[in-house]
Parts: sequence; C-alpha cells; structure tokens
Amino acid sequence: MEDIARACFVIDGNYTRKGFSHLAQDGIDGNYYSINFAALTEYTSSLIEAKTGKRCVFSDKKVFMGTNAEFDRENQKFYRALDEAGFQRNTFNLRSQENSNGRLPTLKEDAVDTTIVFNTAKEFYTKSRDERFDTLVLYAGDGDLSVLVSGLKAEGVRVFVIYYDFKTPISITRASQNLLETAD
Repeated sequence: MEDIARACFVIDGNYTRKGFSHLAQDGIDGNYYSINFAALTEYTSSLIEAKTGKRCVFSDKKVFMGTNAEFDRENQKFYRALDEAGFQRNTFNLRSQENSNGRLPTLKEDAVDTTIVFNTAKEFYTKSRDERFDTLVLYAGDGDLSVLVSGLKAEGVRVFVIYYDFKTPISITRASQNLLETAD
C-alpha cells in the first residue's frame, strides 16, 4: 500500500483578495487576482512530498469569503481561477460597518474565520482515522486561526501556512505572527 499524505487546502478568500490588492498597490500592474491556484496547489503538493516523503493527495480544497453582488461581478476571473483548480467556494454576505471616524462605511463579513475553524475541525473529526487529512495547508494570515492550528497539531496534523507579508499596523502583524509561529 502506497504511503500517502492526505492534505486539506483551505483559503481565507478575504485575505487572498487583500493580498492581491496590496500587490496592485505595490506597483505590480496586471497582477490583480492573477494567481494560478492550480500551479499553487501543485507547488504546495511538491513541498509536502519533499517534507514528508509521501505522495500528496488533496482530500479537500475550499475557499471561504465574504461577498456581495458587486464583488461577484468584479471577481469573475478570481472565481474562475479557483473553480479551474478545483476549489469549493463557500461565501457569506458582506454587511456595512459604520466607522467611528466619520468616513464611509466599510464592508465586513462575520463568519469567515469561525467557519474555517468549524468546517475544518468537522472535516477532521467526522472521518475515520484512516480517512482523515494529516496535513493542513492554510492560505491565511489571521491570528484567529491559531486555535485551529494548535488543536490539529495536537492531533498530529502537519500545518503549512501560505501568507503574504503585508505592510500593516503592528497589531495586525502580531496576530498574524501568532498563526505563523503555531504552524510547522
């Protein structure tokens, strides 16, 4: 029987969108939402194989994100790239959030981080031991996911975090650093 690394690939779509807007702001024209998720998956698979010595098979590939009709219209290329790479999209409605400083309201989602934690843990614990993933790949940078990483690592799951190094305030950087320090 072949030795296989069963991997689950989870993307925080809001984080991913933010990353590509930063790339655009950093002067890299034409790169907005141009990531090749199929190539990213293949590259990640090769890294897992090199680290574990096992052939990598993705049991699940999911993206979680907030959206609305306007975002959906603007993000068709992004969605198509995810679809072509076999990612299942899980979306939540964005709502307006008033700013205390008098600026225009911002759009906010309520459920992405908690849904990532809940669904990933559910995916792990509802499978028999032989069918569970043993490797988690997170394309995220949110410290709220540290509890998921810690819990799964306690169960013997290897965790890889893919992230973009944003130019952000130190408080956000610290939260992201907690996630990175928890991962393998």
